[in-house]
Amino acid sequence: MLRLSLSLVCLALLLASPAARCADIDLLVPELPAEYHPAWVHVPASDSNMDFYIDRNSVVARDQEIEYWDVVVFRQANQIDEASDRRIKEKRTLRRVHCEHQDQVLLKGASFDEAGRLIESITLPPAGSARTPVRSGTVASSELLRVCRQLNRDVPLQPVPRPPGE
Repeated sequence: MLRLSLSLVCLALLLASPAARCADIDLLVPELPAEYHPAWVHVPASDSNMDFYIDRNSVVARDQEIEYWDVVVFRQANQIDEASDRRIKEKRTLRRVHCEHQDQVLLKGASFDEAGRLIESITLPPAGSARTPVRSGTVASSELLRVCRQLNRDVPLQPVPRPPGE
């Protein structure tokens, strides 16, 4: 397993130098080669308190779907985790999207405080996770377009309905 690091300082370092490594916070990411380096790409959003990024190097085709890591960084950590009473500064998510159907499922998630310490981490079984449509005009739709185009997948103007039983 590779330890993927990301804090605000680390994010800036990684954006400036893809070969950089950070060690202050860790998120375990399975089955990535030792030479793996994240390539965080900014995804524009309308909320001035949030910066969204996808890891271009984590984009992987899985049959008809695509998996990738994203992160949202809150400029002001206003949201408080009830269980720990700590402010949430970052949320990272492993998503699986379907380009043609324009829907997604969340596979993993983690939240971090202002010091980069893990607050909570969850892993969801792909079969047991609910698929949700990706609404047009959202950050999720911008991410879906970016990762689908990266792997040369077409995204129709209107989502193609998922066949029954899928």
